Amino acid sequence: MTREPDAIWCYRTIAAQGGPARFYDLDIDLDREAGTIQRVSIGDVHRLSAANQMLYPTGAIDPEGLAITPDNTLFISSEGDADRGIAPFIAEFDRTGQHLRDLPLYDYFIPDTVIESGTSTTIGEAANRDVTDDRAQTLGVQNNAGFESLTIGGRGSGEPYRVSLRRNHRSYKTCPISISPPVPTPDRASDPSTPSTPSHTAYSRFIHYSVIDRDRTQIVAEHLYPLDPPPLGATTIGLTELLAIDHPGYFLSLERAYGPLGLFAKIYQVALGGASDTASLANLSGDLNGIEPIRKRLLFDFSSLQQPIDNLEGMTFGPRLADGSQSVIIISDDNFNPDQTTQIWLFRLSELSKSAQR
Repeated sequence: MTREPDAIWCYRTIAAQGGPARFYDLDIDLDREAGTIQRVSIGDVHRLSAANQMLYPTGAIDPEGLAITPDNTLFISSEGDADRGIAPFIAEFDRTGQHLRDLPLYDYFIPDTVIESGTSTTIGEAANRDVTDDRAQTLGVQNNAGFESLTIGGRGSGEPYRVSLRRNHRSYKTCPISISPPVPTPDRASDPSTPSTPSHTAYSRFIHYSVIDRDRTQIVAEHLYPLDPPPLGATTIGLTELLAIDHPGYFLSLERAYGPLGLFAKIYQVALGGASDTASLANLSGDLNGIEPIRKRLLFDFSSLQQPIDNLEGMTFGPRLADGSQSVIIISDDNFNPDQTTQIWLFRLSELSKSAQR
């Protein structure tokens, strides 16, 4: 979910299930005095096209992250489907959903189950293929554990990690995150499919791009994002959203966990400063001593609300509220499941620290 750069109440959200890959315009009316949501309405719907300008067939991709650039285009991340041989991607689209280009990826992110890729036709054929069973996956992002979070921050005043989005600065950063590391070698101690425990930390990979223009885009660095141990009763935890804030090198992150006892979520402030570059690590099965992960500091635990939450996956800034504070809007993914619901939460962002604790 992302906010329109030059509007207050127009937002974008993306969907892949329940039909073809597409994104929606959402109009969210806020009472800035009361700090409440008054109305949410769906505007235009835009279908996504592949590199050959043909529409992606239903089930062909799994788009998750979405962010609007200073050039009024969209970056979208897709988890792909390792079981069916569909590669993940991070791509740029115009505002109608037409594919413009793909961002570069390290080879170790591409599942070695991928057979065909690149056009809506071949991807559509893969989407209809039975789950791959002729060989075990040994490399690449795991199924349902690919690129999830994505955010964009502007760069101004010569600062390499300026993250405020400004239309008058053409140079900017995109910062997608893979929800899990690529599949490691058989050292199970570092297998990301094993949840975090007090004695074991699972990591997501943070990929940092520098985007000058379409001919000058490169990966600047890659870092490890440490995931919290799952709360009691949760079996799975992941990083579902990332949001660039107006401090150089700082972000908000949304972690979501789920299990038989329900859903859990927390919001953190995270900092890149001092984090080791892990781009040389194709897998995380070796000795990680000496590698500094991204630092983070807990801002909010949804369990303190004592209200049920759903599958929270989208986060964006809203307008300033009447008291001058920054609003934050969080949305859930109901997975087109009749037993789930779409929730939209409105928060007020308090003063942020210029440091974050691990």
